[in-house]
Amino acid sequence: MNEVAKKAAKKAKVEDAKKLILVIKRMGGTKDKALQELTNNYGDMLSHGEIIKLVHEVYQ
Repeated sequence: MNEVAKKAAKKAKVEDAKKLILVIKRMGGTKDKALQELTNNYGDMLSHGEIIKLVHEVYQ
């Protein structure tokens, strides 16, 4: 896969992860629950630091 395609795929995964966090938040889920779900679903694609950053962005 070329670099442009890799960056596009990564950006799409980040957007998907943000949508999942929003759903969890709207359903009354905690930051910890969102972190756990994202780690389970996106842990192989996003670093732990990236996941934490996304959760904090949505929950601020």
